[in-house]
Amino acid sequence: EDLVIARRISTVQYTRRCPERGAVEAYRRAGVDVAPGMTLRYVVRDARAGLADCAWEADHADRHHYRRLLAKAWGEVAVGVGEGPGTESGGRQ
Repeated sequence: EDLVIARRISTVQYTRRCPERGAVEAYRRAGVDVAPGMTLRYVVRDARAGLADCAWEADHADRHHYRRLLAKAWGEVAVGVGEGPGTESGGRQ
């Protein structure tokens, strides 16, 4: 549950491999009609391959993908509180 991503999709016709495309395909395999504007809940199984599983079926997660998401989020928070790159002494005084 902690790794579930909830994302509102704007299309169901993704041309590139991405987790959103994988989520749409997973929902369809589960028999769910998917339409633009829906919020899909999924876990990324393999980000490079664009594979995702419906939240209720997920039993594996792409740990590397989630580490990257966490690092990106932490970088944004750190800069906001003066701890990130580009701040003097890491933001401490």
